[in-house]
Amino acid sequence: MPNKLDSNNLYYSYDIRNIHFVSVNSEIPFESQFDDAYIKKFTTWLENDLQKSTKRWKVLYLHRPFYCSQTSSDYHCGTSSTKMRNLYEEIIYKAKVDFVLAGHVHAYERLYPIYNGTADMDSVNTNGTIYINPKYPTYVVCGTGGNVEGYYNCK
Repeated sequence: MPNKLDSNNLYYSYDIRNIHFVSVNSEIPFESQFDDAYIKKFTTWLENDLQKSTKRWKVLYLHRPFYCSQTSSDYHCGTSSTKMRNLYEEIIYKAKVDFVLAGHVHAYERLYPIYNGTADMDSVNTNGTIYINPKYPTYVVCGTGGNVEGYYNCK
């Protein structure tokens, strides 16, 4: 595993052609074993890793989503998502990450490019299907495998 000695295999990055992939542990904001010193070490690594990449595309993937469309009272899309955004969102915005892929919620959702709760609608074409030079990352929740959680009316 890349970065094995420093990260205990909990985060790493690699390049394939012109894409820089970053895998991060989404449990860091939730587990008590990750104290402030560990979180600082991790966020410093993440900032440095993303900033030094010269690849055209930056993709971050993790388990829990930053954004999802269930009600804010739903744990996954409320409390959990807020913790994820508080730890990661500013870092990935500044580093110009293009795409964030998550699971955890057993549904499929693709969001417009978004940052700090605001969608970048200026980059979306008139029928809402193509993003042209978005200034924010595009988030996808692809947790379709597994348990049916009752999200039948997602639009």
